Amino acid sequence: MLIYVTSLSASGLRDWLTQRITAVLLTVYTFTLLGFLLTHHHLIYHDWSLFFSQTWVKIFTLFVLFSVLFHAWIGMWIISTDYIKKSCIRLAFQLFIIFALLASLTAGIMIIWGF
Repeated sequence: MLIYVTSLSASGLRDWLTQRITAVLLTVYTFTLLGFLLTHHHLIYHDWSLFFSQTWVKIFTLFVLFSVLFHAWIGMWIISTDYIKKSCIRLAFQLFIIFALLASLTAGIMIIWGF
């Protein structure tokens, strides 16, 4: 069995399943936010701040952040291995994506938890 170092896992099936699970979690989060927005017709900053100060919303948002990052990494890895044939360019592209995703994770954690 051929194992790619830059792959999330050694199995294309696991990558496919991970993307589907993260997509479902993103959908649930989207409907949660839409439900909140539809129940608060005259939304002000205080309502928005109270909603996001709840621990369950912070944890759910953190899970969604990780889901977005996993989803993005798998998608970008597949695109890079399919379309970038030169290995040095592909590696540079993948490293750029990794650093961008880590920066997004850091910023997201700081925003969610108010650091």
